[in-house]
Amino acid sequence: MAAVGSFTEGVARHVDTTALELNADRVVTACTELYSVVVANPAQCVAPTTVTGLPAKNAAHPSLSNLVVEGYSWRHHGVRSKAWDCSVKYKRATSQSGASQGDPNVRVLLEEWGFSGGGGDLVSDAMTGRPVVNSAGDPFDSVPQRDEVYPCVRYGYKEKTFRPARLFLNNCINQSAVTVLGITFAPHTCRLKVECHKNLDADDFPFEWTYTFEGRDCWCETAQLIDIAGGAPSTVYETDGTKSNIGWDVAILQCGFNYLQGNEKVKFTIMDDQGNVTQPSLPQLLDTNGAPLSLTAEGIFLVVRAYKEADFSGIAPTAA
Repeated sequence: MAAVGSFTEGVARHVDTTALELNADRVVTACTELYSVVVANPAQCVAPTTVTGLPAKNAAHPSLSNLVVEGYSWRHHGVRSKAWDCSVKYKRATSQSGASQGDPNVRVLLEEWGFSGGGGDLVSDAMTGRPVVNSAGDPFDSVPQRDEVYPCVRYGYKEKTFRPARLFLNNCINQSAVTVLGITFAPHTCRLKVECHKNLDADDFPFEWTYTFEGRDCWCETAQLIDIAGGAPSTVYETDGTKSNIGWDVAILQCGFNYLQGNEKVKFTIMDDQGNVTQPSLPQLLDTNGAPLSLTAEGIFLVVRAYKEADFSGIAPTAA
């Protein structure tokens, strides 16, 4: 290779650091390093693959190990000039699952904290966990409603590989406690939504994923909970000793117009104002065995798994 002044043709040489980006904690999140190169022919177009001396794509920064090469920008000094400048852009690669080093196959697009919400049944008192019934101990004729606001974390990234199995995590809840970008969700309190689209203009990282983690708390008295098989509630629930946080599971007040007497179903009956035996207009509370509940006893909750459990570990960074 011919020498041109202090340069060797086709070999890039580092010249300067032209830009640094820092966050509020003064941590460098991006930088640009300037390289210069001389070519044999002024009309020659250059690219990273035709020039030596440039850092490879996804290579770590020599002194800032949390940054990796994201791309290159070229500038020609003039039509008759043999000199080119190459700006090498480094960007922080956020890691998966809180690993210390960035994943070179992933580029983070989005990290957000906020809320989502909607309406839901008011089945229990949030402070005591007791069933919501009227002063006579009966269910209301229509289930009281509540406005629900869920803590929400959104994480988006792009990567090289399409992973169809992740789409089947849609509408699943966490089987164990999980921390996402600094927010910890107790078991069954985090529901996941997964989206993916392919950017047809992208070469190396065409698959863009967005994960939305929605939290929900629902506290019920542990002693009043039974599962679908009639047994004790799940032991994975967060508890304060008297109440359990069933999260996205559903608590249904045990009640109906029939009760069990031995192996037979019997209709509830009451005496009306005229002394006639008739059926009640509201469902009556039941105990864990389907028998009429004692007038002094609290209502029983049947806990139903409305969403499938899944392992959320490894999906998003644990730290913000």
